[in-house]
Amino acid sequence: MGLDKLNCEVLEGNDAVVKMHTKFLFREEGFRRSNIIKNGVRIGVHFLGLTREDWVAGRVSIRERYSGVFDKFAIVISERSAESAAVSVEPAP
Repeated sequence: MGLDKLNCEVLEGNDAVVKMHTKFLFREEGFRRSNIIKNGVRIGVHFLGLTREDWVAGRVSIRERYSGVFDKFAIVISERSAESAAVSVEPAP
């Protein structure tokens, strides 16, 4: 898709999602305290990022490590326009 970097934000307290992203080569880049209000309570947000260089260097190891999971699904990325794309995840045939 021609991306140089993919950014992600995860709400404070959602440690499982932060851990999942780091397994897929994202790096934690910061934490903003009291960033948003959720259910009337101020909470922070974790910022994570994945660069093209890190993905290229590590994608083979990700494929090998999680091939059993990936093989259960057919993942299709189709471009709708130059600005957006659609991702579809379905059970493998």
